[in-house]
Amino acid sequence: MASLYSSLRLLLPLEFIKGKRSVSDLINEAANYIKHMTEKIQGLQVERDQLKNPSNSTAFIPGIESSNNCSLNYVTVRVSEAGIEILMSSWLREEGFLLSKVLELLLEEGLSVIRCASNKTNERLFLTIQSEVCDPTCFNLSELQQKLNAMCNYG
Repeated sequence: MASLYSSLRLLLPLEFIKGKRSVSDLINEAANYIKHMTEKIQGLQVERDQLKNPSNSTAFIPGIESSNNCSLNYVTVRVSEAGIEILMSSWLREEGFLLSKVLELLLEEGLSVIRCASNKTNERLFLTIQSEVCDPTCFNLSELQQKLNAMCNYG
């Protein structure tokens, strides 16, 4: 049993095991970790389903009303583990989507981009940008979201 508890302890992230703990604490933290990961997986599944179906994806995004007009572009800015995460969705236009303008705006706002991923589905572009910031609580997320929304919707 001791080796099994030791193996369980090695599988848990450090944030769930703080110093020496009793066996009951270890099992409790393992249960907490499983709950945490289950919630995270469910959230990611919802997000994936929203991205797969762009015609109704705006119904789940805070601050954007549901609309039958599926040409609506959107931006979501939120705090993440790494700093700030930006999710963007835009219909591709003839002139294209200028990612360089988005990245330039983020640099002007003092954000360091650490990861940028894009996906094109059904003539729609989906961007996920991870940026690093020292203290996300001191950053005005709604102002950044408004600027990116304006850029996304009006070029």
